[in-house]
Amino acid sequence: MQRTKASEAQVATWLDVAGTAYSEVGQPAQALLATQEAVTLYRELAERYPDRYTPDLAASLRVLTGLLEADDAWPRWQVAIEELRSSMARAHFGAELAKASHQAVPDRAAAALSTAADQATMPDDAGPRDFTVRTRLLVREVAAAFPAAGLPPWVTDPLPDKHLNAIGVLEQGLIDPARLADALVEHADVVGEAGLLHTIELAETVFATDLGSVRGLVEDAQARGLEVAAAELRDLASLQDVVRAWIGTPTWTESVDYLREHPQLRDDAVGSMLASAPGPVAQQHTAILHLANGMDLTDSDTAASLVEFLANPEVAADGAIERLEAGEIDAMTTTVLANPQTLDTPRGPLLLAVLLAARGEPGNAREVIAAFGPTLNPTQRRARVLSLRKLLASNPPSEVATALPDLIALLDNPSPNQPAGASEPGPEPDQAG
Repeated sequence: MQRTKASEAQVATWLDVAGTAYSEVGQPAQALLATQEAVTLYRELAERYPDRYTPDLAASLRVLTGLLEADDAWPRWQVAIEELRSSMARAHFGAELAKASHQAVPDRAAAALSTAADQATMPDDAGPRDFTVRTRLLVREVAAAFPAAGLPPWVTDPLPDKHLNAIGVLEQGLIDPARLADALVEHADVVGEAGLLHTIELAETVFATDLGSVRGLVEDAQARGLEVAAAELRDLASLQDVVRAWIGTPTWTESVDYLREHPQLRDDAVGSMLASAPGPVAQQHTAILHLANGMDLTDSDTAASLVEFLANPEVAADGAIERLEAGEIDAMTTTVLANPQTLDTPRGPLLLAVLLAARGEPGNAREVIAAFGPTLNPTQRRARVLSLRKLLASNPPSEVATALPDLIALLDNPSPNQPAGASEPGPEPDQAG
């Protein structure tokens, strides 16, 4: 029967128990055999699953060490360490070796701990984060029990509980500016301590995490004053409420009215807020803000034109084609993002092809033109070719200019299902050219 990971681990556990039992009843030879077999099994498991079985291997070797003289036990530990492929597993094992041997062979134990600290300092992107954290905490625990020279600060420097508690509260508050402001005030004494920044640096290493946002917050609060930082966070929370209310307006008329009545929505902070938010709704409203820049929305006609643009994809398509022909690719992109239904209009595929070309995807742009080109009549094709030639003449970005000749050629060629000279239907209702 093929042995599984679970069955091997169970056998190793039984052998450990048996070894302990033999030792207690005065049969050291049997105890040694059983424990050696357990070590062999755990070594094989730890080589394949270092995060799961390295601690078990170390525990079994500690038992074996108690059954052997120090000089006999040390080589077995060394062999076990060298056979582990993961640097974090070797670090964990080295710390266990130092822990088990520091009384019998303190010099060797100190060297093992120093090596373990160096190995644990290196990131282990392939291994589980929780094993990295457990290993680094173990190294700190062993170093606290018997100091060794030359250990890095993350091993030896203290991690005050009050600092760790404040860091955790601040990190949890990052998603909510109002909550973060309250956390700053609640932990004002700790946030003001000079040593907190050092603790943050240590915690990033020990707990294998990125605390850059917390560090930046603390640095800002210490540099400009906690009250100033908290007040700005509360202002940001109020601005977020305004943005949510704007996005939640049920009609475009109400949306434009809300935008007109809340000039703070034009702040750069809102653009950054929306740009960092996931999803098409935030992306669309970012584009709307770009469109509204330079518009006098207090003028009723201007506001009405923006409402018409947002509510009517054909009107938006007119604006997008106009910007395309002028070579204003960024403005065309903004127009399409502000009213994504523009891509569903008859001219949508042309706009999509240019967007793809601008993103450096000429192959996908060709596929779009190849798919929708044969569905057009000659008049429609000529209108789109004219738009692309105007774009080419406008000195567009290089990635667009490179793709345009192929796109024009695809549209210039009559469809296999529409021979040249065939009768043409009239122009589309939405355009004349």
